[in-house]
Amino acid sequence: MGAGASYDIGKFTVHGLYTRVKLESNGVSNTYQSYDAGLTFKMVPTNWIAGGAATTTFNGGRWTQFEIGDIYLLSKSTQFYVNVLYEHANGNAKAAFFTAGVSSTANQVIVLAGIHHSF
Repeated sequence: MGAGASYDIGKFTVHGLYTRVKLESNGVSNTYQSYDAGLTFKMVPTNWIAGGAATTTFNGGRWTQFEIGDIYLLSKSTQFYVNVLYEHANGNAKAAFFTAGVSSTANQVIVLAGIHHSF
């Protein structure tokens, strides 16, 4: 299950998301839970600054992430973005970003840049 919401307050958008999934296999089960919250500041119509935090628990581990980024709208269908993300893992877990793989330690920092285009 999951539930999320966002709310616009002038140039700001506040958002939050909660997800909970129970996984079962061969008589073993565990629960994956994630909390996410953030804020987007629309400085001008074509440039937004976004930041947020998330924490996920699963199988005795906890992964906590912090993110800040800039989104520049090149057109109605194309965006350029740059994000900096930091993750810390607890409970004998390793930091692991989907886009970068598993770290050799409990901490990981990545920088992402790219272009989104909608057709």
